[in-house]
Amino acid sequence: MKDLESFDELIPCPREYEYSHYNPGENVHYVEPCILDRDLASSASAAWADNLLQPENPEAGAQYEKLIFVTAGSQVLDYEGKARHLFHCMCEAMQAAEMKDYHLVLGVGTKLVNDHEWDEFRNMSNITFAGWVPQRAILSAPNLEFALIHGGLATIKESVYNNKKFLILPLGKDQIDNALRLRKYGINNTVPIEKIGPKILIDAMMKLRTDRKTRQNLEKLSKAFQSIETESPGTQVLLKNLNQT
Repeated sequence: MKDLESFDELIPCPREYEYSHYNPGENVHYVEPCILDRDLASSASAAWADNLLQPENPEAGAQYEKLIFVTAGSQVLDYEGKARHLFHCMCEAMQAAEMKDYHLVLGVGTKLVNDHEWDEFRNMSNITFAGWVPQRAILSAPNLEFALIHGGLATIKESVYNNKKFLILPLGKDQIDNALRLRKYGINNTVPIEKIGPKILIDAMMKLRTDRKTRQNLEKLSKAFQSIETESPGTQVLLKNLNQT
């Protein structure tokens, strides 16, 4: 372990996302969050954009559905029961009057996309079930209103970077710690997965929409993410090390 003390450590997040009491060593570098756009130009992403993500004629004054995106990421494999509970509660929530202007995109994963559990909801025109989704395209879509996520670091980074209103429903592993970092920053957007139900999810989204302090802090953190992504400090650290060798 002592040999590693001389190595540079690159953390793909801004310093603002770290706990304020943590004092890293001089070899620790907080670099760009690595929000890439490699899937935004794919044909599959383009198809999603045509169908759900891009208003076709905003000048005409047409009203486009506001999107809600729900995902458990790859953790649906390790926490299938919790993921099913989340998906099912959100489907039931879409039957409520408050959701009449929203369209739900459920990224349930390839294992669950054809599951019979969703049969009772498949005829609902305001729900799209998908095994795969172009997540970065959805999280940057102008008509995305809310994202409900499991709290994996990559999805949190993409949500923050795009300054989208999002709720974290931690399933396990590092997700609770990821959520606590946001809470320390003044972003109160965590809901325990064990306590959710259709009405609780709706209430949490509506509360997030009116929580001015959380929205202001999220916007501030989003600007930090965008700024450091442009500066690319990680590239500078790597080039410095290459020049030294």
